[in-house]
Amino acid sequence: MMNRFFTLLLAASCLTAVGQQQIATCQLPVEINLENIEGSLVYWNDYQINEQTILVEEAGTYTATAADLNRSLNGTVDGFMEVAEIPGYELNAHTLSLWIRPSSTSGVQDLISKDGECGERQWLLTLQNGKYHAHVWLEDHDLVMIVTEEIASTGVWTHLAQVWDGQTLQLFVNGQLADQLPCEGALATGDEPLRICGGASEGCNQYEGDCETDDVTFWDRALSADELSMVYEGQAEVFSDCLSRWTFDGVEDPLEDIGLAGNQDINNSLPFLTELNNFSTTVFEVIEVQCDLLEICGPGTIWDTEMQMCIVSNPSDSNFDGCVQLNDLLDLLSAYGGCEAEASPWLCGDPLEFQGYDYATVQIGEQCWFAENLRTENYRNGDSIPGDLSDDDWETTMEGARAGYNEDPALIVEYGYLYNLHTVVDERGLCPSGWHVPSSNEFDPLASTLGGYDVAGEALKSSAEDTPSWNGTNTSGFKGLPAGYRDMFGSFGMLGVDGHWWTSTPYSCGGRDKKLHTDYQFLNTHHGCLNHGNSVRCIQDAE
Repeated sequence: MMNRFFTLLLAASCLTAVGQQQIATCQLPVEINLENIEGSLVYWNDYQINEQTILVEEAGTYTATAADLNRSLNGTVDGFMEVAEIPGYELNAHTLSLWIRPSSTSGVQDLISKDGECGERQWLLTLQNGKYHAHVWLEDHDLVMIVTEEIASTGVWTHLAQVWDGQTLQLFVNGQLADQLPCEGALATGDEPLRICGGASEGCNQYEGDCETDDVTFWDRALSADELSMVYEGQAEVFSDCLSRWTFDGVEDPLEDIGLAGNQDINNSLPFLTELNNFSTTVFEVIEVQCDLLEICGPGTIWDTEMQMCIVSNPSDSNFDGCVQLNDLLDLLSAYGGCEAEASPWLCGDPLEFQGYDYATVQIGEQCWFAENLRTENYRNGDSIPGDLSDDDWETTMEGARAGYNEDPALIVEYGYLYNLHTVVDERGLCPSGWHVPSSNEFDPLASTLGGYDVAGEALKSSAEDTPSWNGTNTSGFKGLPAGYRDMFGSFGMLGVDGHWWTSTPYSCGGRDKKLHTDYQFLNTHHGCLNHGNSVRCIQDAE
């Protein structure tokens, strides 16, 4: 469930010169044909890029849609994957990590276990009645169990990690610590095999998981919180000492994951999904673009790439002879007083008009943010963003789309629109000129200014005195709202409880978002697929 990042090296820049101006004939934006640069772009596992051209507006990071990058274990049918005992599983410290995408949240579903159900119970991760459970049985058969407060989402990839060091049991969800409990002692003994997607001894209850599973990994030690963040991010070095790992991406056999331990004595009765990530993304970086040079601008003028025209290189050079002399000063004095009073320059904190609406803005640290959710019905260039989609149309669309929560006009006024990720990454732009949808990393300075991700949520959330209100302090002025979301199947949820804001950073089946929740004061990093609907905040371009 991890993105692969590549670098595309294309030489280039537009040159400047005194007098006649030299510029590139292919002024940005320029369309790059991926078929023509195949030798410069590394394809992971030789899978092909669906989009054959990428529109490059400037040097930076660009995304191409890739097909069939990952496979996963399909646990949505009866059966489970069983692995014989490995000595490391008996040690009194462990870390269990896996990605799951539940098809339902009802009943009891064993996700991964060393659990006989009728006896010899050691450890277990489950999804029970919509909540994730982490279990450890100690040698005196005492059970220590953690239950998440938040309800699991169906159709969404979620990362779980259970960590036990012999003293404490911890459960991490999407790289964040969900809860921890004292758990001191030795692990109960038993000879049950390890099972993925559920199952138990014959004659016992078979709680098969109703979910897809991917990247199942075991360590015979307790990973730190920093290491768990690296696991969630998919950083390769943290997997170097794992006891066993199944990524299910073997070319001939999905269970043959070359170069890592594991896969001993496997009994598998489950199929594999070979087209899980049709909308996964490959990311590459365009450093420069080399173009032929063309002399176009006359003396005293230069080419402006944004305006796509020649402009005066020195505004004080009124006769365009390349020098500022007495004649230029006389021209200036003769024109003095012929204009109306100059308007005050726009400053962060002033309202910003965009497509007929004045957005509140706020300075937080060195960044300038929208202080309310985006509500535009058009891209920056004026093209319309489709709205009022049915559940089926929302699920299947391959284009940008917007939705008001339950399509209620009053809620749109209060909370703005929810946009799918197609809209966020569209080259036509969703934010005003000079503004953009922030990357995941651009939230780091925001959180740091407010004391860090662990506590920033309280200052970001609206207060009881704001309209709409929430249970924060809004000391930041960000005025985060619990606008909920629209899931990939078209259903709306969590209004008044969750706030999700898209970032431009790709991940898994779509991209990362930042999340605030009623019951927590931390700012969480989350992720959703292309057809999830989240709120959007714009951030001003850095100078």
